[in-house]
Amino acid sequence: MCFIVVGIYATPDETNFRHFHVQISGPADTPYHGGLFKAELFLPDEYPMVPPKVLFRTKIWHPNIDKLGKQENSSKN
Repeated sequence: MCFIVVGIYATPDETNFRHFHVQISGPADTPYHGGLFKAELFLPDEYPMVPPKVLFRTKIWHPNIDKLGKQENSSKN
């Protein structure tokens, strides 16, 4: 089954089938509109029991993205 999501593009890495290069178009009616944001997606060996890891390559401000571009856990206490 193939799902197409408008504005999200993922290309598999040529040397590692668990690594994807991702581009996300900024959604309309948001401060990110018109932007193209680069990220990398890594599927761990334990996937799908362990979630994928995302690393944003384009600097953005988001409460769940640290200054190095890594996704932080939003349920920290």
